Amino acid sequence: MVDISATIVTLNEEENIRDCLETLTWCDEIIIVDSYSDDATVEIAQEYTENIFTYERTGYGDPARKKALEEASGEWICMVDADEMIPKQLANQLRIEAERGEYDVVYAPRMNFSLGKWIDAAGWWPDYRPVLYKKNEARLSNTIHNFLSFNDSSTNLKLKPNEKNAVYHFNHTDIEDKLSRVNKYTTIEAEQADFSYTQLFLKPPAEFVKRLFFQKGYRLGWHGLLLAIFQALYKWLVAIKCWEIKHMGGIEGITTIYDRERSKILNEWE
Repeated sequence: MVDISATIVTLNEEENIRDCLETLTWCDEIIIVDSYSDDATVEIAQEYTENIFTYERTGYGDPARKKALEEASGEWICMVDADEMIPKQLANQLRIEAERGEYDVVYAPRMNFSLGKWIDAAGWWPDYRPVLYKKNEARLSNTIHNFLSFNDSSTNLKLKPNEKNAVYHFNHTDIEDKLSRVNKYTTIEAEQADFSYTQLFLKPPAEFVKRLFFQKGYRLGWHGLLLAIFQALYKWLVAIKCWEIKHMGGIEGITTIYDRERSKILNEWE
């Protein structure tokens, strides 16, 4: 019998964490790394596991994922997010693949629900991601949205793209939630990117056209249009925030300018 460790990172996930953990009881170990949640996330998690660790808030979860991987004792890692759930058939299939050991990494499709709908077009399906992998095959970085890779020699299995094989991901609940996440992640990505005028003027409209037309987002009606707009907005915000950092020094540089101008006025009153 092989050992499978489920890893989850959390920050104020009391609305999601119980449902997620209920679908991970088939794993041999559950590792949770929490970034000092202010709600009942940790209390709920303690009902399912004693393996709860803490990690500073960094604005995104990837550094905490590295911590979770380090704490996991299993030969295999089942990596999920707190707003995801694993159906029973997928869990059974993952256990079978781990026991067979023919592949190092198992990719599963992901059903992303956004703004109240399963998004099965516009590049959001099948949205394959590694849901089960051998711990010693993983290579990690601090790059947002690209923190996990595998050894060049790793063997991979992609499960068939159907609902029974899919991880269910309850992503953005409403437009306010979507905007909040877009704002947060574009700031982090801009800090890791280099500004270019191509990124500013060409990538946003190209992203919109790709999502809406080439990836058939139009099939989703208003949902497809809104998500294409959001994806284009994401690219544009990364570009202008990158410009702000490179040319204005970010919030620190702007604050310095304002402080200098305030000092001029105050000096007049001395």
